[in-house]
Amino acid sequence: MISRNTLFVWIGIVVLSGMFLAGQESWAPEECADGDGDGYGNPATGCTHLQLDCDDGDAGVNPGALEGPDGNPVCGDLKDNDCDGLTDAVDLGCVACVDGDGDGFGLNASENCVHPYDDCNDTLPAVNPGASEGPQGDPTCSDSLDNDCDGLADGADPRCSAQSMIDLPAGCFDMGDSFNEGTADEEPVHNVCLSAYAIDATEVTNADYIQCVLANHCSSPSASSSTRRDWYYGNPEYSGYPVIWVTWQQADIYCNWLGKRLPTEAEWEYAARGGLAGNRYPWGDTLDCSDADYGRWLASDACWNYNGLENDTQAVASYPANGLGLHEMAGNNFEWVNDYYSATYYQTSPVYDPQGPATGTSRVYRGGSFVNVPTALRVADRNSRNPASGNFNIGFRCAE
Repeated sequence: MISRNTLFVWIGIVVLSGMFLAGQESWAPEECADGDGDGYGNPATGCTHLQLDCDDGDAGVNPGALEGPDGNPVCGDLKDNDCDGLTDAVDLGCVACVDGDGDGFGLNASENCVHPYDDCNDTLPAVNPGASEGPQGDPTCSDSLDNDCDGLADGADPRCSAQSMIDLPAGCFDMGDSFNEGTADEEPVHNVCLSAYAIDATEVTNADYIQCVLANHCSSPSASSSTRRDWYYGNPEYSGYPVIWVTWQQADIYCNWLGKRLPTEAEWEYAARGGLAGNRYPWGDTLDCSDADYGRWLASDACWNYNGLENDTQAVASYPANGLGLHEMAGNNFEWVNDYYSATYYQTSPVYDPQGPATGTSRVYRGGSFVNVPTALRVADRNSRNPASGNFNIGFRCAE
């Protein structure tokens, strides 16, 4: 039997035990991880507000309200309520359609735009409204729109520049130096017959080439200056001037980007002759400073200060076209062609569509430049260079 005294002892023990257990939470509460002092924490236990703040390092993130789960934002309050690192303006959970020009096409085609197609240049309503943008570098030409979102409408997009090429019909001509005033590699004069092809009316310009660079397809020229201009390539003032300091490989890559190619040496000479047979220059047998940009290297050269211009390239089409409509086939810049160089190739060249030697260590360039004296401007003149080495007076044009 339990005595009255013993009973009181047991009752006391039970009461004290209950008090002890009831006071555990108040004795050692879990600390609130409230990193921004807004009363919300992670964990929320022990915080002023017993609600979770999943991005507790930023007091501006949903203070005074419960954070939503990731991907379920509260839109319209300019806060990152769902703790995905994105506030309303850029949170795809809040963006119905990034339609900057009101044409119903947006930058997030899957995000509830009126038209479920991407508009990769959404600030301009005239850029391909009502249709899907094509990939960059693949324009739809003749609609006056920048369909491929490279910043160029058809008139300025080099991929829509077929109008700048001259179509040449199939034909035959005598290739080589008929005046015997050049070097041995220009002989013997031999008959060549070519299939129909097209070739650029002018040399490739800085503005043309930079589009390939911006498309991440071409590499920049090795220098941005010219002989008298500290800033030449990339300078809007010289956008219509021929690109220089490009290697044969860079020229080849550019032409391929446009679905074109470098002309063969035979194609280049046929085009340079301008439809004339056996002449020295693209326009005839005589040369003066109004015919081409040449002779500007030394004060003693023929055209050192012609029209007040000294020792540098000029804008393409600054000089009259030859009989086939091609500008600056002599002077301004030398031009890379496709062929490997061989000093004896003319001795074995085939008659039909010669492609040059199958192998070699150097590539041919043609045409003379602004620094050269007349002998280098002859249509038969041949030069060669390491294809990995560009120069201040070498450019190119494409064919197809």
